[in-house]
Amino acid sequence: NRQIDELSGQVSALRELTINIRDEIDDQNSFLDTMSNTADSTLGSLGFSMKKLQTMLNTGGSKHMCYLITFVVFVFILLYYLFTAKRAARP
Repeated sequence: NRQIDELSGQVSALRELTINIRDEIDDQNSFLDTMSNTADSTLGSLGFSMKKLQTMLNTGGSKHMCYLITFVVFVFILLYYLFTAKRAARP
């Protein structure tokens, strides 16, 4: 009778463990679906931006290209400054 009680306790613990694993898998699948949707949206936006850039280049936008390059360089300098300032602020 004692062995049956021990076995019943182990079965209950195993059942609880499998339920927790199932819940974790459901949460992870939901997270992966969200990431996939975000990546698809980002790719769509990037494709749209590339089409606009190609159209701009095809229309002889050398002036626009200079503006674009200047903007990109400015963004990189700004990001570099922000990251180095953040590191310097850490104790």
